[in-house]
Amino acid sequence: MTLRLNFNAAAVRSQLNLQIADRLLAGSTERLSSGIALNRSADDPAGLSIANSLRYQLRGINTATENVEKSVNMISTAEGALDEVSVTLNRMRSLAVAAANEGVQDAQQLQALQTDLNESIASINRIADNTQFGNRRLLNGSFAQNTWDRETLDSQNLRSIDYFDDITVNYRQLQNGINDTTQLSVAPPSGNLDRSSIDITFNGAPADTTLIQGITQNGTALSNAAGNNIELTGPLGDITIDIDAGTTIGKLVDRINGTTGLTGLRAEYDDTTGNFTIESTSFGASTISAVASADMSGGSNQGLFDSDTTDPLTNGNVNLGTNQTIEVTYQDRMGVQIATLTQDPDINYGLGFTNGGLTLTMKDRTDDSIGSTLTGPTITYSAIRENDDRAMIGSKEGQHALIEIPDMHSLVLGQGSEALGYGNLNELMTGNALLSGDAQQAIQVIDAAIEEVSQTRG
Repeated sequence: MTLRLNFNAAAVRSQLNLQIADRLLAGSTERLSSGIALNRSADDPAGLSIANSLRYQLRGINTATENVEKSVNMISTAEGALDEVSVTLNRMRSLAVAAANEGVQDAQQLQALQTDLNESIASINRIADNTQFGNRRLLNGSFAQNTWDRETLDSQNLRSIDYFDDITVNYRQLQNGINDTTQLSVAPPSGNLDRSSIDITFNGAPADTTLIQGITQNGTALSNAAGNNIELTGPLGDITIDIDAGTTIGKLVDRINGTTGLTGLRAEYDDTTGNFTIESTSFGASTISAVASADMSGGSNQGLFDSDTTDPLTNGNVNLGTNQTIEVTYQDRMGVQIATLTQDPDINYGLGFTNGGLTLTMKDRTDDSIGSTLTGPTITYSAIRENDDRAMIGSKEGQHALIEIPDMHSLVLGQGSEALGYGNLNELMTGNALLSGDAQQAIQVIDAAIEEVSQTRG
């Protein structure tokens, strides 16, 4: 039997050449249509790696270019507003110079000049409040805010962040601001932070299952307690507790502690001493009171927790906490300043200290037990002012520019002047400077404001 193999060598070679030509044509077409010479590793592995690196850099540069354009637009918006402020200040200076011509100005003319000056100051405040780029206001001081480097260890290996939760600055309340790169030194509080409390003793140290009716408080029997009530007020609010025939010491403790979120009060009873304590959850001289609805002692004007039922404002069982102070040292354009901050029971549960311009909030490092006090640090801390508003102007890390635009409100402008009696533009309005014959001082303040705006624009 004959075996025959059909094979056309010429056709196979033609098919192979056709496939190679198709593949080359497809590659060329892909390059032509995409404009990219290297589309896959097979084209050139090393070349593709280099191309991708360049492509990523190009994309970053394009994004950086967009960032710069946006930043320029924002600065242009701020510059336009600052130009309006400059025009307004120049007009105010003209008004002050006119008012300084006292020999020919009568009271009516001075009143007109003062009114015009007041309207100009109000206009500057409107510009400062309303100038914005997107949702960011540009001239209200938000670009003059800063962060504080509180992580750096001091000479005793302590950090301010370990003792203070927050440091905030209201620059409108600081007449001369705070210098960049200045140190902020915080001295220890003037004393330990304590809490307001109401303290009584149940004689004989009865068990917590003992009824309130008939119990002896601070040597006085409360024979008429049942059927009356007691109103307790704390820093957060007040509650009224009804005393009935079944009310015990333990139930009283549970009721007070069950409403801590409403009143800001908590209670504890020690059955070994008979001491019953109601304490504020806030440090400092926070609000606390106990007012009985009636005399529960049968003639001694004594009520539960209340030493005088005839006067709701008098209660010898109340022990108010003490508001401490902290001294903060910093440097402004006039030199070294020392600010005294007073503890405010209404700021973060009494952990805040403020003078309106600076606010410090301490951390609660106590075990949160009743009667515990917060001891301040025994050293001072330093914090470096840093502006964190940055415009990214490059595609790599660190390629950025800081943006700092001072507050343009009248409370801030003109602070650099040495005019007697007038510390800023706003005081020219509140003090009726032109009407009061203080046109020369007004010129000094306005000149200082013009210089401050010029420095910002420069």
